[in-house]
Amino acid sequence: MYHTMPKAWYGTPIYANNKFRKEMIDRFDFKFESRYIGLWYQPNNPSKQYYGTLFLDKQNIFIELCFQGEGIAHSEQLDYLYGSAYSYDKQKDKEYSESIALQGLIGIKSSHFGNNLKHYIYEVKKLFIFDNTLSFENVRAIGFEAPLLDQWSANIMESGFKEIENEINDPNLNLIYFYPPRPYTLLKSEDINIDINFYFCRTLGSINQGIIQHAFLRLLPRKHPSFEESLEMMHKYCFLLFLLTNRTFMPENITCYNQGKFVYKVNEKYAYRYIDIPQASSPQTELTDFTHEEILAIFSAWNELYNKYSDAINAFYETSLNWYSPPASQIRNYISFIDSITKEFKGENGNVNPKSKRAKRVQEILEKADSVLDKKDKTDLQNWLLHTTGKELDSRFCKLLDNLKGLLPDELNKDFATKAVKTRNNITHPNSNDENSFDKSQYEDVAYKLTKIIRAFMLKEIGVKEDIIKDIIKF
Repeated sequence: MYHTMPKAWYGTPIYANNKFRKEMIDRFDFKFESRYIGLWYQPNNPSKQYYGTLFLDKQNIFIELCFQGEGIAHSEQLDYLYGSAYSYDKQKDKEYSESIALQGLIGIKSSHFGNNLKHYIYEVKKLFIFDNTLSFENVRAIGFEAPLLDQWSANIMESGFKEIENEINDPNLNLIYFYPPRPYTLLKSEDINIDINFYFCRTLGSINQGIIQHAFLRLLPRKHPSFEESLEMMHKYCFLLFLLTNRTFMPENITCYNQGKFVYKVNEKYAYRYIDIPQASSPQTELTDFTHEEILAIFSAWNELYNKYSDAINAFYETSLNWYSPPASQIRNYISFIDSITKEFKGENGNVNPKSKRAKRVQEILEKADSVLDKKDKTDLQNWLLHTTGKELDSRFCKLLDNLKGLLPDELNKDFATKAVKTRNNITHPNSNDENSFDKSQYEDVAYKLTKIIRAFMLKEIGVKEDIIKDIIKF
């Protein structure tokens, strides 16, 4: 977040106290340069080095290697490539030396020339910039930025600006100082502490001067997990923030601390993120829409909910974040989520719809058994086969809708639940062709309504107030 000073403040000093700048922030400043030039080697042969340039843009990472004679045999894939490279920070007008590890290299081009000169280009899946040695174990802290985090916590960041009393009574002189906000705690539990931290840099000039502020999320697990476990933990809370903001909440510029430190970047093409994030999108809620006590309770409740339904929640988010998932797949996955979270529910007893395929099939079978069954046996068998116990999925779905009454429109009722379940059955078992279901032309709308139901359920379960839930899931 960039704050410029009003015209009345031009040429006026800005006092910025950086006392709370954490060890999470250093020369990396949560960012990467566009290219790194250096010498590269394979871990099994560190003495053989190759000149090359690593290129980074918003959507891709790739490296060009150039060497003479024998060296890397061009292959479709390399597991790792290490390098010692330098980068240039234009903003600071400074060069840095970096230790870099590249993981998952895919060969996309190779050229050989007459003087035994070779030119290889590899696409890179994952990038690590590290100090000392690179280790993926015993992560004691992980920090990351996200496009929406600055906006979500904007009111907190703005609180860092304070006016200084003008003692000389000069109407053309206004003084301001900036004191970075203290870390804002989101969760404090036996397993993990989570807080929002803030950092800034100054822009000074003869015309404009200002403070550029950013927020980053910091996770401090009590037990020191592996890097992969840390990533899972990170996505767990990104899912919650996705739920609270109703916007895509994707981590960027991930920094990990163990015996050393490394920053991590994944190639967007291999991030399993099939969406584009509009830069102009803003969160549906802000941090200050909740009291601090409410936020602490919400994060704590999310821990319990996620631990109970982690597989279902992960599947839900993987589906909802994939803009290219067809509506039929969305319906199938969303109904599976509802099936998972309502296992303990008990709906109303009742009878199978006499027009349903099940009822028609039961009648067909009973007619065939007419000769061996008396009237009472036939009636008893019919009642048993067509009686519902309340444990059927459509009955449990209806119970879920009852629990969410007041948060959802009246059209999301028993009829919708029954038809949605029948539709899932038709999608999963194409030959079932139950007539009491939605038409294919309605699939997109049904998927949209299902995701609203699921979000309402999760928001209510973690204790978000009803007026905020209605605002987040408004149709």
